[in-house]
Amino acid sequence: MPLPELIEIVPLTAPVKAEITVPGSKSITNRALILAALADGEVTLKGALWSEDTQIMVECLKEVGFVVKVADDPDETCNRTITVVGQGGLVPAGGTETKPLELFVGNAGTAARFLAPFLCLGSGVYRLSGVPRMHERPQAALFAELFTTRVRYSGASLGYQLGSVFGGALAPIIATTLLAGYHSSVGISAYVAVTCVISLLSVALLKETYREELHERLPAV
Repeated sequence: MPLPELIEIVPLTAPVKAEITVPGSKSITNRALILAALADGEVTLKGALWSEDTQIMVECLKEVGFVVKVADDPDETCNRTITVVGQGGLVPAGGTETKPLELFVGNAGTAARFLAPFLCLGSGVYRLSGVPRMHERPQAALFAELFTTRVRYSGASLGYQLGSVFGGALAPIIATTLLAGYHSSVGISAYVAVTCVISLLSVALLKETYREELHERLPAV
């Protein structure tokens, strides 16, 4: 239903006593779906959000081989009650190298990120694909952790992780120390510049593996 051009909000004149049911969370719902699939037996999720991302996750789990049932939520039209039959940590087998099990994740970042390590618990070959924009989103750091160093530790991955650590996690501590030492923002500016240079050098000097077949880089057994 399209929204009207003008939405009038009238200030309240007295306290309100009411109960409401809010839509569920996309991130929590998709995390819960993965946990339910890993559980042993039937798991029922109540108040689960029914959005594009969560619908994609449900369809992917069905394609893999899990039994998933979806029912309406009488209290909120945007929510669903979802029942998943877990297989005790087992993931149904995928396809073969010549005919992998195709899973379409659309533009659902949570589905792409959560399904990748989840499918590593299975056997066979799975292929995750999405809309063109999904294939442009940074995934190098995730795959660097899923596969051995020789497979996916690319320059972009290392640069991304260095930037996350030095430009994110440690940034407040380092910035506070530099500010106390130099009593100006000069030290902080220099630190940011050095961090950027290190990340760029990592990308430039280390071999990339974009669009390279994984089996070509897997270590010999």
